[in-house]
Amino acid sequence: TIRVALRALADLGLVEIIPHRGAFVSALTPRNAWEIFSLRAVLESFAARLALEAGPLPDEVVAGLERHLGRIAGTAEDSDPMELIEAVMDFHMAIALQSRHDLLVSQLETLQTQTRRLIFYTKLFQSDPLSEVESHRAVLEALRAGDVAETERVIFDHHMQSADRLVRRMEDLDARRRAAPAESPDPVEVA
Repeated sequence: TIRVALRALADLGLVEIIPHRGAFVSALTPRNAWEIFSLRAVLESFAARLALEAGPLPDEVVAGLERHLGRIAGTAEDSDPMELIEAVMDFHMAIALQSRHDLLVSQLETLQTQTRRLIFYTKLFQSDPLSEVESHRAVLEALRAGDVAETERVIFDHHMQSADRLVRRMEDLDARRRAAPAESPDPVEVA
């Protein structure tokens, strides 16, 4: 049972299994962060394309996205970073689900898990919560207008800008760690 659980965590990219040594929490690097966000940019843009090519989003879907945006705004004002992350993830997943592409949605769920870990690791990468509201509002407006190309561009740019901020934050954290005299930590073994 533990091996199955560890294999599942490895499949999510959360642990690394090293034969004859054990399972360790996988390392988080700026490169890894960029890869996750750039892949989300491509896949979520594609999901939005599939959703809009089927026709305008149904009113109840747009209303749901508006509720998610309201949650993002509310949690940004309350300065509740954990709830903000979940509201943002729910907003993006609501769009992905409209693609009606099960494998795509599954891959995006895995990427969201990895994204959460990156954001927690960097303590929310010093994002401006109110800018989160505006960037997600732009996504919603593009979806509402039904403009496929504009929606793809807005979603892609949104994720790449997030990637740039996160990578810079991770590089800053790494530089501070290197500058501070400290013992080099061993990998964290999970089992």
